[in-house]
Amino acid sequence: MNLGRNLKIILVLAAFSMGSQALADGSDYSFPNDRTCTSSESWTFGGSFPAEYQREYREFLKSGKTSVRGFSEAVALRKASTQADQKLFAEYWMAHALLDAGQIHTAYQGFLAILGKAPHKEYIGVHAAAMDCLIQIHYQHPALMIPEETTALFPAYLKVEEAPEGLLSYLKEVAWDGTLNLLETQLSDDRIAPAKVQASLAQLDGSGVYHSLAQGLWMAKQGDHFKTIENLQKFVDDPKIPRNLGRFVDLAHMLLARAHYSAGQYDLASDELKRVKKNSNFLAETLQELSWAYLMNEKYPEAIGTAMNLEAGGIRHTYAPEAPMVMAMAMNELCQYPESVKAIKSFRKNYESSYRWLSNWVNMKNADSSKLYETSVDFIKRKPSDVPERVASEWVRSPLFISSQDEINLYFDERDASPRVSKAAAIEQRKVGQDILKKARELKPRLKVAKMKLKPGETLAANLLKSLADLKDEVVHWRRMQLAAPIWTTVSKRFLAGIPAHQGKLIAGINLDVKNRNLRMLTQLEEIAENIQLIEVEIYNGASEDIIWQNAHPDYKEVAKQFKSEQGLSPDKVWDWGRSLANEGSDENTDTSQGPEIWEDELGSFKANLFDNCSSKDKYLSLRIKRKAS
Repeated sequence: MNLGRNLKIILVLAAFSMGSQALADGSDYSFPNDRTCTSSESWTFGGSFPAEYQREYREFLKSGKTSVRGFSEAVALRKASTQADQKLFAEYWMAHALLDAGQIHTAYQGFLAILGKAPHKEYIGVHAAAMDCLIQIHYQHPALMIPEETTALFPAYLKVEEAPEGLLSYLKEVAWDGTLNLLETQLSDDRIAPAKVQASLAQLDGSGVYHSLAQGLWMAKQGDHFKTIENLQKFVDDPKIPRNLGRFVDLAHMLLARAHYSAGQYDLASDELKRVKKNSNFLAETLQELSWAYLMNEKYPEAIGTAMNLEAGGIRHTYAPEAPMVMAMAMNELCQYPESVKAIKSFRKNYESSYRWLSNWVNMKNADSSKLYETSVDFIKRKPSDVPERVASEWVRSPLFISSQDEINLYFDERDASPRVSKAAAIEQRKVGQDILKKARELKPRLKVAKMKLKPGETLAANLLKSLADLKDEVVHWRRMQLAAPIWTTVSKRFLAGIPAHQGKLIAGINLDVKNRNLRMLTQLEEIAENIQLIEVEIYNGASEDIIWQNAHPDYKEVAKQFKSEQGLSPDKVWDWGRSLANEGSDENTDTSQGPEIWEDELGSFKANLFDNCSSKDKYLSLRIKRKAS
């Protein structure tokens, strides 16, 4: 069916009783009612905003119309409108349609282009909506940062005074959210001057939970433990934490725990660490720090049980070299010298290959950092490699690796999706044209007969007029899709051409990050190895004294058996110590997860099934004194 050949017929029919397409002028403006680029997005449109486009956009948000249809309507609005806010909204709609089609990077650039215009009262709501979408994209894909020059726009939103209350509230939320996002970036870069951080904090005055969180993060960076506790406690205790701040909750508990730990409040530190979710990327750090908190609080069975989380199950392959050191110290405090030695042997067995690999890599004269990304990807794909699993797992847990790899994957997805979207758009356009032609052919004889029967002064029947109006409307939308197609194609080609350069930058950043992690891991392992030697000396000194003491008290072992039965640990909170380190001769890849594994709702709620020999000696001596006295 040749649509071009029949277009003249269609347009003639559609032109019947077609009204003017000019848009009304007005001085009012539009703004979102809720956060944009989310499932709850909705708008309050100004009175002069064309009802037709209001309806189209609302249907677009409800997924009632395709992204291609939305894009074409936005292009038509931009061409037809004479008002600044409607033209800017059309550009926002175009970017939103690209985002909805999965073209994230192109949408990101579209929103940035909108923010290249200075905020103005006439279109401040649309301007802030583009900023909001940029923030939402960053949440989903952290490697897509908000440029520094764009963050300078936040104060303008807070200075708006004469506007509807709904708009003022929205502007504040976007400005506070964006400023907190900026502050998070500033605190991660030691090169940022404190004055810039203070300026960001000042913008959050009066923002409630935003300010508490921001101030807490800054105080943690400054090392002021008590002010960290004061501010972050306000944040985690707030019953109405905005959903966009949910990602900070685990971090807040971690920082609170560290502040309590530094202040010597080990019970409170333990409580905060237990509140970190098990699916958090901080899990390995949480368990390690929790074991330290228990150790410093002299809760040795709990310290051992928590550290053993890192020696069992799937998490046993994560890089956590301090865990066996904590176990060795805790067992030494329980006078469990053989088990303490086992923990030291566990460290040497499990981390020797990691140390040797890192040491060899660092000492290579021509260490090739450019291959680290490829090696990391091979690890994820489970390809054979000489890199120890604990080292490689630490690479891929890096926030920078995760965010950069996410963006690299996004590039691949967008490149693969681009031809599919274009093909689907062409099919949709053809289908709409075929439907129009079919309706036009059906309507033509009806219209001819109706005109023949018309008497002077009469008009066409209402149902026929409605059919004509509907046909006209469909033709208009079809023409808009035709006109928008070249623009979509141009934008897509421009994006695809720039992919290789962007991917190269991301890979270079990952290689640098992995290189720095290798250096930190090697330094840490060397420090722990030195500490282990000192702990080992103390263990053997204690063990020697213990042998002498037990030889002097030959009946102690029999009496100690009675003490063990009285200890009565709850079975549901006991770890079977032998299952992790019993196979001392096995390599680090041996599967030790077949033994009993117990998880509680809270992290660290375990006790090791180890007897406290130190306290039992005191009990034994007290018992002997009582017997002599009797």
